[in-house]
Amino acid sequence: MQTLSNLLSSDATFALLDDSKSPKSDSHNLLFSNPQHEIIARTESELAPALTKIEEYKKQGLYLCGYLSYEAGYHFIDKNIDRTSQPRHKKTQQPLLYFIAFKDLQRPSHDDIEACFERAELFPASQLCLHDLQLNVSKPAYLKAISKIKQYITAGDTYQINYTLKYKFKLQGTAASLYKALRKKQPVEFGALLNFPESKIVSLSPELFIKKGGDTLTSKPMKGTAKRGKDKQEDDAIVRFLKSDSKTLSENVMIVDLIRNDFGRVCQTGSVHVKNLFQVQTFKSLHQMISTVKGTLKNNLSFSDLLHALFPCGSITGAPKIRTMEIINELETEPRGIYTGAIGYLQPNDDFYFNVPIRTIVIGTDNSCEMGIGSGIIYESDAEDEYKECLLKADFLTSLNQDFYLIESFRLDADKGEFINIDQHLKRLSKSANSFGFKIDHSTIKEKLNEIKKSLFSGIHKIRLTTYQNGEIKITHSPVEKDDGTPKKITISDKKIDSTSIFQHHKTSRREHYNQAFEQATKKGFYDVVLFNENDQLVEASRHNIFIKQNNQYHTPPLLQGALGGIQRQAFINKYKVKETTLTKDDLENADEILLTNSVRGVVMVKI
Repeated sequence: MQTLSNLLSSDATFALLDDSKSPKSDSHNLLFSNPQHEIIARTESELAPALTKIEEYKKQGLYLCGYLSYEAGYHFIDKNIDRTSQPRHKKTQQPLLYFIAFKDLQRPSHDDIEACFERAELFPASQLCLHDLQLNVSKPAYLKAISKIKQYITAGDTYQINYTLKYKFKLQGTAASLYKALRKKQPVEFGALLNFPESKIVSLSPELFIKKGGDTLTSKPMKGTAKRGKDKQEDDAIVRFLKSDSKTLSENVMIVDLIRNDFGRVCQTGSVHVKNLFQVQTFKSLHQMISTVKGTLKNNLSFSDLLHALFPCGSITGAPKIRTMEIINELETEPRGIYTGAIGYLQPNDDFYFNVPIRTIVIGTDNSCEMGIGSGIIYESDAEDEYKECLLKADFLTSLNQDFYLIESFRLDADKGEFINIDQHLKRLSKSANSFGFKIDHSTIKEKLNEIKKSLFSGIHKIRLTTYQNGEIKITHSPVEKDDGTPKKITISDKKIDSTSIFQHHKTSRREHYNQAFEQATKKGFYDVVLFNENDQLVEASRHNIFIKQNNQYHTPPLLQGALGGIQRQAFINKYKVKETTLTKDDLENADEILLTNSVRGVVMVKI
């Protein structure tokens, strides 16, 4: 059998179900490998045959692992809901059902999994980030939807609706590196990494949908969320508030009653009971209220029978379930997909467990991603607070980019009292901030810059502005020596840059390869060092953009080959009608003239 490390390094098809929250418990640590069959249902008519195949493969001694999308639930409920006229009927790339039948099942220990995820060579964490983050629903549209939900509650159509929206973004890095980073930030009992051919699934779910062990059925619905406190005393106060807050208790008890009712359809009369009602579990970024429902199953029920009675989980629809699903169908703007469906496995002995896929990221083949977020809306809900709760639930993901910061370096001419090209630098900063989800307070930046300008009375100075994801700002300054005009000596690095990395097109602290190359070059007396990309195309110097002159024509590498869009670079292009050209080492070595540019030094003549 292949180890987890081998599976990760080979990008093989596998599934890891992982309890990262309980180091002393390995009961939920399962590694499925050696795939034999794919079972995929893309339409409702394909669901029943797919479930039949699952039963067949179980009887053959195979292990089934995969997921059901939320929209599969329309097949299992007792009412036909017309979805063709609604905007959320837009087609999704996610199947309704996607399972793989595996031959091999291993039960790695918590320590074994931890050791695997500590192997740095498997996870280029320095390159991991999210970019182009956007919500699929604007805040005004969200507030309008909550208002409509309250109208339905007032009219008696529903008591509670779990309304959801999505983050859409691009991933720089692998599914495995994302899972590693998130499981460390947010340990949970029901984690999952599904490395499937059509898509990768990264799930950090704390919520159990259903678990079958022998004839016992268990569910742990989750309702009630609060942010962690600053210390234990504040945490304890927040937990006490959750346990006494009428809104939180009302939400939780509604869903517990719904789950009990669903269990009553498949469990023996009188066996359904609730344990640990209103229990609060604490995670790294938040507290959540969880209750436990148990029951003894009736005899001779298939997995399909259980899905017809229980799916989708009531904690992510609302109550009553069917009417609430109709309203969800009306108000949500696109299919949920795997979010709030079910992720889990089935064994040949008919035991299984499935989580509720919240805090779950779907990664497409082009690294386009989405993650659903939502909250339960009741009549007492405040729309602004619910919006904040949604963002809080996504914080474990959206705060991932806090491991690096944005940089802008530019020139202050203190004699003239002006920052050179400051508007272009702040515009570039805003573009990067929007891409990576950073908070930028332009008024504070300008205020701090003005303070520096007033404190420096003469000379040329380098201003270095760094901004962080949480909105923190740091500004430093240092004098710039006048260039004597003699050509500076540069060298060529043997390090290659990855032209496809998002970090090549934004100025950030993720510049390890540049810094290493620059340090090595300056120790040998060179002014700067030139780098090429993975295709041996000239890109730029570690601190400058680069231009060469051939036959009275200036050329510079295109941005697509990995060059940063420097402010001074663009000014030079505009002034001298430069051609963006693919350049090689021969072009560099045979150039009539080589120039470097940046916003602090301006234009610097150099030679190899």
